[in-house]
Amino acid sequence: MIDNDFFSHIEWFIQTKPGVKTIKFRETFKQIKKEDLDRVVIDLDHDIILNFPLNNNYSAFATKTIGGKQTLKSLLNIIYKFYEDKMDEKLIPEVFKDFPDIYQELMDNEDIKYISNADGFGDGECPPDFVGLTKEKKKKNVYTVDLGPI
Repeated sequence: MIDNDFFSHIEWFIQTKPGVKTIKFRETFKQIKKEDLDRVVIDLDHDIILNFPLNNNYSAFATKTIGGKQTLKSLLNIIYKFYEDKMDEKLIPEVFKDFPDIYQELMDNEDIKYISNADGFGDGECPPDFVGLTKEKKKKNVYTVDLGPI
């Protein structure tokens, strides 16, 4: 079971540490409660692979295997930590291929050393919102982390 219905009711931006003060219910804008953080949102008897998009147009991805049982807090912490981590330098050309000016600026300034997995989403003024998980149709136990606007 993956509780995508519950995900559709919460608002959380991937660059904010998950907690009761940073996760709200979309409909009421009220903060979630501690017991909501402890809610099991993935309950499977096997590990799954998460596909993490690295840019707005979903043209570049990185993957990570996680356990099949996750609470809301543990899942969002995995996502948060992933996007805080340094981007694999081999992925950077693919992530920024539609933005050659930005890519060239990164190369010229040697900023490539400091690129995080969240940096492919633009200028960072409005980080993506976690929307849910989508099962890949052709791949067993693989789910894409859905990000987007509200």
